[in-house]
Parts: sequence; C-alpha cells; structure tokens
Amino acid sequence: PPPPALLEGLRQTPTEVWAADDYIAVFAHEAIVRSLAPNLAKFAELDRRGVIVTAPGDSVDFVSRFFAPKLGVPEDPVTGSAHCALTPYWARRLGKTDLEARQVSKRGGSLRCQLQADRVLLVGGAVTVLVAEIDLGGPFGTDDGLIAAGIFPPNKEGVTVHSRWKAPTHSLVSTTPTAHTVLSP
Repeated sequence: PPPPALLEGLRQTPTEVWAADDYIAVFAHEAIVRSLAPNLAKFAELDRRGVIVTAPGDSVDFVSRFFAPKLGVPEDPVTGSAHCALTPYWARRLGKTDLEARQVSKRGGSLRCQLQADRVLLVGGAVTVLVAEIDLGGPFGTDDGLIAAGIFPPNKEGVTVHSRWKAPTHSLVSTTPTAHTVLSP
C-alpha cells in the first residue's frame, strides 16, 4: 500500500501508485492533476526524492506535475527526469512509443517523449540556465585544463547547441536535443 504521508500529501486518491526514485501517483483525469493542492510538508516526510502526479491528457497523451520539497523544490516547472520515468509507463498503457506530454505547473512546458528500447528521448524547448568555465588546472598551465560549458536555446532545427570544449583528458557527452550536458573524467 502507498505510504500514509503520500496519500495525506496528495489530498486526493490516485488510481495507481508506483515507486522508483520518486513516487508516481496516477489519476484518472487531467483536471485532477491541474487542481491538486498538495501538502508539501507530508511529501517532505517521504523516503523518495519526490512525487510525480500524472493523468491522461485532454489534448496531449499525458500530463504531469513534479514536487520535491525534500530537495528544496516545492514544484519544478518542467522535469526531464520525471518524464524519463513516465514515458515507459504511458508507452505501455497507450500502446505507442512516441508521446506528447505537458507538465502543467504554473509555468508549464511541453515535451515530445520517445521510448527507444531502454532509453527515453526527450525533446522540448530549452532556456539558458548556466554558462560556466571550469579550470581543471592541466599539467601545462591553466589553459590546457579549461572546459567551457553552456546550454543555449535550440537552433532553427530544434537542436540545442552546446559550447566549445578543450580538455584532452576529459570527455563531453551531450544528449542533443534534450539540453542536458554532462562533463566527466
């Protein structure tokens, strides 16, 4: 059974509850997800990172919202990780691998979600949130250890443009066009 703090936090009874990194509460109608006024203090008591609420959409395949007060995020406007968890669920339920989604937070956002075997491809608009330079202090002076990283709005083809990179002992992995950039040794 779902934990009492989840049900108390939702203030509504979901038709299904799933647990992974986050709890996923499934409702019957988009209107329920939109009108949800959760008790965030109850969500903060839970043993998971956050709570995803979802339902079939009226004009898209599914809608969602994401709450993570335990991490200092009362409600996230648009959450890629939530859609990575929701896409396999909705793909199975709807019998298709290409899905249109809408996160119905106050700001909101639309995503195209595609299930590709054991991967999820997310496509949507991006906003520049960080441009940074990290000096890794290479062995031949500061310049050879420089990594310049940035996330920029999509170009006319909808592909997110990532920054330049210079550090031969490190790798840059970009999952274009999802606007995620990972720097790793």
